[in-house]
Amino acid sequence: EFWRPKITFLRRSGGLLVVNTHPDLNYLGDPKVMRQYERLHQFLKDEEWHSILPRELAVPEAMQAPAARD
Repeated sequence: EFWRPKITFLRRSGGLLVVNTHPDLNYLGDPKVMRQYERLHQFLKDEEWHSILPRELAVPEAMQAPAARD
């Protein structure tokens, strides 16, 4: 859980956290990696981080296609 202090620092600094993942079998298909990924997500949920998809960050909601807003 080496990421906790850095995430806490980012939160205190008003920073942005980007989580980039890969569904490859050698990444999230690895049970050890998946457990850490789940722990990360639980930590972010417990700390009440707001999550958005890249398309929501890049394009104002009013400009998104109706299907993208659902």
